[in-house]
Amino acid sequence: MDEDEEEEASSAPSLRWMPCSPGAEGAVEKSWMEVEPDELLEEPVSMRDMLQSLECSKPAANEEDLERLKEFTGKYGQDGS
Repeated sequence: MDEDEEEEASSAPSLRWMPCSPGAEGAVEKSWMEVEPDELLEEPVSMRDMLQSLECSKPAANEEDLERLKEFTGKYGQDGS
């Protein structure tokens, strides 16, 4: 471990917060404004999580929207000018 890595490791918070249910054992009620970004422990996202997300996600644009975009791009160019 070089000097920069040691400094980074020593400055990391010793306590990390993770979202949970209010009734979870050891839960502490906090708002997002009370948690610094480096204090937040994010759960890893698995391939299973991603596949489940894709199964229930809806497209952000429908065929009509895409057709309108195609017409706009043809008329005004990609940047709209």
